[in-house]
Amino acid sequence: MNAKGTPLEIYPTSEVALNDTKMRVYHEPFDLPCNEQKRAACERHLDMGLGDELYDEFWMQGCDFDVAERECVVRVQLSCAGQSALSEICRMTLTQYDTQGKVLNTGKIRKKMD
Repeated sequence: MNAKGTPLEIYPTSEVALNDTKMRVYHEPFDLPCNEQKRAACERHLDMGLGDELYDEFWMQGCDFDVAERECVVRVQLSCAGQSALSEICRMTLTQYDTQGKVLNTGKIRKKMD
């Protein structure tokens, strides 16, 4: 389920410090395709570390720290529409939301997969 437009209702999964301010980090459940084949491909890509690549990029230059610091919350969700059948491109996305479900930032992987 996509977190867009959904108020924050889950427990934080971790905490980080930003400029001496404690930030609660919320990882929404993955939003993956229902189709078994596409979902299996997404899960393989997650096992290969593509989600970790997105998170690394997010913490280095993708996070909307202004809103996160104001709310003391970083809320993120990994999602994927599934690998493109023709071009075999992975379309995994990491989205940052505010506490009310407004999209703050999006980072995407567009990587050709075998």
